[in-house]
Amino acid sequence: FRLVDGRWSETSLDSRNAPAVIDVEVARATVDASSPDHFVVFDVTEAVRIWADGGLPNDGFAIVADGTEGAFTFDSKESASGGHEPRLEVTLGAFGGQPAEQPIGLDGVAGPQGDPGPAGPAGIDGQALNPQKIALLDWTRGNTTGITFPMGTHPITVIYAGGAIWVVDFETDQLRKVNPATGSVIGTFAVGDGPAYAASDGRYIWVTNDLANTVTRLRLADGSLVDTLPTGNAPTGIGFDGVDMWIVNNLDNTISRRRVSDGATLNTYPTCDGPRRVVMEGPNIWIPCTRAASVYKLRRSDGAFLASYGGFSRPTGIAFDGVRMWVVNFDVNTVSATRVSDGVTDWTIPVGGHPFGVVFDGKSIWVTNSNSDSVTKIRASDGTVIGTYAAGWGPEGVAFDGAKIWAGNSGNGTISIF
Repeated sequence: FRLVDGRWSETSLDSRNAPAVIDVEVARATVDASSPDHFVVFDVTEAVRIWADGGLPNDGFAIVADGTEGAFTFDSKESASGGHEPRLEVTLGAFGGQPAEQPIGLDGVAGPQGDPGPAGPAGIDGQALNPQKIALLDWTRGNTTGITFPMGTHPITVIYAGGAIWVVDFETDQLRKVNPATGSVIGTFAVGDGPAYAASDGRYIWVTNDLANTVTRLRLADGSLVDTLPTGNAPTGIGFDGVDMWIVNNLDNTISRRRVSDGATLNTYPTCDGPRRVVMEGPNIWIPCTRAASVYKLRRSDGAFLASYGGFSRPTGIAFDGVRMWVVNFDVNTVSATRVSDGVTDWTIPVGGHPFGVVFDGKSIWVTNSNSDSVTKIRASDGTVIGTYAAGWGPEGVAFDGAKIWAGNSGNGTISIF
């Protein structure tokens, strides 16, 4: 189960106008030989928490296959041969009625204070609860300093896809697959020269190779190579809109739309000077442009120019929280929260030195500070800085796996978990 990013109508939905799907798994279930004629159960507590907190609008769920083999169908609620409508089951945390309220009696006379008792043993250092795990009834304590361990040579980008963390290593030209439960590397795969960013369409992992002017596609299930395709000059940012893949060509000042089935280029559209990343917002696409110090907005259906917003300073990263785009200003050590409705910036918030990457966890914004060796956490609803936490050397890429934040430290080949 993944969250849908955009409004849609049951009566008009098809492959051409389907809204984007947010690349964060919120629930998982297995369909096997025992599944026919039974309900398939998904635990959607985490998704409902995001909706209830106002982190994202309730645009429903998308059911996405994990892997490339197998086929199955669901009876719709309109089926005359035994279909059933989806059912939401709510489990309460406590049961039983409340006792009848009794009147409060008069206060008694205070007794004499007793002697102090002996001092107890010192407790261990405490940590704050991890708010991402409360809805999962996981009461382990959260990190505020970051657990850091080795991860290649120059981990520049981190994404979560297909139940795994994927780390792009710019120096070794490799993509690593990491078990999010243990942090262990479970696969290392060769890509092109100077890999920059990555995205998944649910079947493949796409990696842009900045120095080779290519994009490499690998199977999400096992990391095996599918193909390597030519792109424009210096491909950097890449994003999936639920139908097609979009690749930024930094030196050409363009963005290309690619068909996911075979990687063919469908269209190439002009952008502003120095496009760096790409992020989806319902029917629109937003592109931060470092040399133009602006953010460009295109219509997803036909690539038409909609707006350009200025006032940024070498914007290197961008993330969408359902209401605002959060744009990193690398040169002035801030992040801007800009409304998607009209392009007005509500807040510009100081963070650490040379902020680089940014991600939304459903409630908070996390920013990597590449020159301060830290990450900053910001409450998305009002822009309040919650804290700044130590990471490794030169954190850049950052991802959310549904419970934890992962930051790639490009300066010393490590990754930190919060």
